Amino acid sequence: MYIFAELHLEKIDDKKGGKNKVGGFYKDTKTGKEYFIKQPEDKKELFTELLAGLILKEMLKRSLIDSQYTDSLICADVIQMSDGSYALIQPKIDFELLFKIINTGFRDGSDRNPRLEAADGPAYYMSLLDVKNSFGLSTSLMLSMLLGDYSVHSANMVRLTRNHAGRTIYQYGKIDWGAAFRNYARDENTNNIIYGYESLGSINHKRVTKAYFLNYKYIPGIYEAMKQKAIQLDTRLESESFAEIVYSALKQIPPDLFKQKKPGRQASPDSPKAQRSSDKFELEVQHQLDETDPEEQVILADLSDYTFIESFKTLRLGDESSMRKVAEAFAAVMDNRLQVMKSLQAPEDNFKDKARKLFLKQPTSVHESIFIPHEMGPTIWEEPFPVLVKAFTEWTAKDDFSQIDMTAVVNQLNRYIDFWAQQGELLNLWGNNNPSQNIFSPFADGSLAPKSVRGHAYIYQYREATLMRRMSYSYKFVDEKNPQGVFATHRISPYENPIARYVAANPDSYWALCQNAVTEGQIILNTLQIIQRAQLSSIPPDENTVLGFQKSIKNFLYHNEKLERFLKQMPPQKTNSGQYSSEFFYPIPKQELKMMSADQLATICLEELNAWEVSALLTDIVSDNELYSKVEEALSSGKFMGRADNPATKTAELHKFYLFINTYKQFNLAETYIKKQEDRQIMFEQLKALDTNLKGEAMRLLQEADDHLLSLHQQEIDYEETLEAFNKDPNQSSLELLKSQYAVLPSDIQESKKETLEAAEEGLRQLLLEKTYLLSVKQYEEESTSLNFISLEQCYQELNEIYQSKHQESYKKASSINDRQNLISAYQGKLSAFETENNADNLHALETAFQALSEDDKTVYRPSYEKAVKLMDFKKLYDEALQGESDVKRFLAISAQLLDKYPHLDEAKKEQYKADYDDLVAREKYYTVLLDDQVISQSTPVNEIDPVLEKIFASPDLAGSPWLKEFREHVLQDKRLWDAVKQSLPSLKPHLINDLLILKKFHDERILRNSGNKYGSEYSNSLDRFYEEALKIRLSGQPITDQANAMQEYAKKEFQARHSTRRFIADVVMMLTSLFGGVFVGVGRKLSGKTFFFSTSETQTTREEDFNSLLKDQEEINGDNPDEESLFKKPFSGG
Repeated sequence: MYIFAELHLEKIDDKKGGKNKVGGFYKDTKTGKEYFIKQPEDKKELFTELLAGLILKEMLKRSLIDSQYTDSLICADVIQMSDGSYALIQPKIDFELLFKIINTGFRDGSDRNPRLEAADGPAYYMSLLDVKNSFGLSTSLMLSMLLGDYSVHSANMVRLTRNHAGRTIYQYGKIDWGAAFRNYARDENTNNIIYGYESLGSINHKRVTKAYFLNYKYIPGIYEAMKQKAIQLDTRLESESFAEIVYSALKQIPPDLFKQKKPGRQASPDSPKAQRSSDKFELEVQHQLDETDPEEQVILADLSDYTFIESFKTLRLGDESSMRKVAEAFAAVMDNRLQVMKSLQAPEDNFKDKARKLFLKQPTSVHESIFIPHEMGPTIWEEPFPVLVKAFTEWTAKDDFSQIDMTAVVNQLNRYIDFWAQQGELLNLWGNNNPSQNIFSPFADGSLAPKSVRGHAYIYQYREATLMRRMSYSYKFVDEKNPQGVFATHRISPYENPIARYVAANPDSYWALCQNAVTEGQIILNTLQIIQRAQLSSIPPDENTVLGFQKSIKNFLYHNEKLERFLKQMPPQKTNSGQYSSEFFYPIPKQELKMMSADQLATICLEELNAWEVSALLTDIVSDNELYSKVEEALSSGKFMGRADNPATKTAELHKFYLFINTYKQFNLAETYIKKQEDRQIMFEQLKALDTNLKGEAMRLLQEADDHLLSLHQQEIDYEETLEAFNKDPNQSSLELLKSQYAVLPSDIQESKKETLEAAEEGLRQLLLEKTYLLSVKQYEEESTSLNFISLEQCYQELNEIYQSKHQESYKKASSINDRQNLISAYQGKLSAFETENNADNLHALETAFQALSEDDKTVYRPSYEKAVKLMDFKKLYDEALQGESDVKRFLAISAQLLDKYPHLDEAKKEQYKADYDDLVAREKYYTVLLDDQVISQSTPVNEIDPVLEKIFASPDLAGSPWLKEFREHVLQDKRLWDAVKQSLPSLKPHLINDLLILKKFHDERILRNSGNKYGSEYSNSLDRFYEEALKIRLSGQPITDQANAMQEYAKKEFQARHSTRRFIADVVMMLTSLFGGVFVGVGRKLSGKTFFFSTSETQTTREEDFNSLLKDQEEINGDNPDEESLFKKPFSGG
């Protein structure tokens, strides 16, 4: 029993289909082994399936079922789950359900289709015959019938695939034994054993839907095979009893299987926890046995009704007395069913028409059909043994039997047997149409085949004639127990039962007729020997013995007459018996030999050594190391030493033959001629030590070796002749022939011929290379391309010194042309690179390529080279100008040269540099203006000038200003304005331009008023300083109020209350008032103490009116963004 807690189980999949409570597939995470667990809701089903499995395991354990059928009986064991309940567990096995094989399942493949099988089940199941190399079906069905499990439908029958020695074998089996024992003890259930009680009755629908054994009725021989399996089981039961088997199974079932679990109670005495305290365990078990469990009583009552076994009602698991009572009742039913199954017959066929419609052909046997001819032509035979037997018809006990030569009589009987065996072989009187096995194979027990029984293993390929001789020939044995000798046969024990089954099934067959006659002949032989010994011992033979002797004579003559009549009635048939290489076996392919057991291979070898001359079959086995090692294993085991045909001597001879074969194999593998000669000599010496019957096959192999040596010698001669012809007329076909002849020479001969072959290959290669070279020269002369020269050069380089010297002049000429073309191509490539990217490196590479040209080619390519040089001169100046790192003086010098060189560029280059050219022209003009007005000097770096030009000429924000042109002119001419713009942080906007122009106009007009210096130089200087500072303040980006305060503060600082400047102060105040919209008027008045800073009331009034007319009032300034607008009511109007 398994304990769930002790296994490291992890559920990996759910169970699908069936009617049980859903269990699933589990994996032991420690071992990797997978299991299937199910827990039927009905504990009765749990018990029946568990009991069936335990009974089958007991039968396997006691060898009542051959071990090869273990996998056919997929049984469950019991497992205690974590909650103390029980379930069924079995290792996961890969198999195919039968309904998937015979196509009777639902479309989704989930389960079988009961309606489909109810309608045409037998016809579908007959498709199992399409599969060869299978076993286990009849055994699975027989045991299911024995246990009363009629649920043998296609969802409970399976097929496993095995691989044995490279051969695919199919094994049938059964799963889910939960339907076992239903109505088990009912008489009707056993008396109608194929149908079972549940399917009885002509109007019972279950007769159609539940009589699953009928589904196999169109598999010929299946019921007979089940019958034979039942007979075999009954034979093996002589030392066992079903009662003990069932009792042993019941003992393995947990005592509390049916009991309702209670908290704190140990679920089973099998668990480790219970076993740690034996005293407690015994008390607990006794308590469980004595305690009455209502649920358990209900289940046992159900089991009793289910099985029809009354003793189930009193069953107490764990109690020997009650379990034995149930076991005895079970055993009686099992034994009764087995006896009925020993006479099992196929049911009446009612579905043949449906089967014929469903299948193209209908097999007549599980195995190959047996064909029996009907007529036979005349034959000639002298009958010494029948004549001799007829002579004994008048003999009585008074006649002297002591003078009879028993050895001669035995020889006559053996000749008689040999004749009929030979006739059967020559004319196929056996009726065997299977070229690979005998007529008894369908009646053989496959499980016996690999095993040796009294010195023989079962061989399907034994020919019938061989079997007749082996099973019937008499030999005289003399030993300590039988000093006078005794006659016996070398019978092949594994064939006893198959022959008996065949004869029982074919009583009128040729074999059966022969066996009847031979058997009576052997009785005559044995009786003669008994009578003879009695007379020699002076004791008169028993009268009954003599009467039995006469009866045997009559029986023999009767069966002999039937044989002769059969022979005359059979038509002649052509057979292949004369074409078989072995005297004893039908052809056995190598792959079948590979699948045979060691005992089978040893049986074949010992049989083959009985031949007058062994066949290639023995050679096939002995020459294969794998097969022969198996033979040695079997022969050394002692299993064959009991045979009477000198197995020890045969084993020794077989080993000698093995040594000979090994030398033969070494001969074939030898790579040198000398080694092959040495191996051939060893083979000759080994052959002399072999027995006569082995020498024929050995001589054949030795002759093969001699022929091979002769062919090798001839191959060397052929090679030399071909080499001579090649040297006279070298060509590819001759060389290929020479190489093929060289390839088959032994390695030592190859080594001696290696240089001649290499010389021939090289000679032809040079000849072909010369032709290819001359063709390349011609192609190059026609089209002097680089690709053609590469091909020419490769050919020339591969020529040897002789051919290179021969063609040196043509190669030099081609090389010179190619060198010139390469130089031109190199120059053109460098020119293309320079044109793509004009830089100094590319020009240098171009110059190098130009200087490498010949003088003639320089003349051709000089214009392009000089053009590139000029372009590079322009490009150098152009790059320097664009870098912006020079001062004004250098820039003007560069621009002058560029403006001079630009018109001489080609149109493509002009287009390439046009935008930069236009920019240079503009910059030169601006720089000139700036120099003329002394805004900049010649040493001013251009990188200080260009940002200012960028602000006034490229800013998109100035596009809307109407005074942009005038502003630009003023900036280029007014150094103070230039410097202010240069130092300004914000980008210029139209309203700033407006204010800057107003400031400039204010400055320029006041300067103009001081012409003649009528106000003094300080007037102009202070005006300049104020103008310069006001520009900076206006371009500072500060808030507008801050700018106003800054200007006011600077005005206070710059203009003191001197007479000479008093007027200007008044003007400044007026200008600021204009700029800042009257914001500071009140402030100005306070500063003066009573009024503005004007010197006279007249002046004050005029200035006031003048500036107030331009000034914005406080409320006119945009309150949302006052810094983004001009400070004057009217825009700048010029001037």
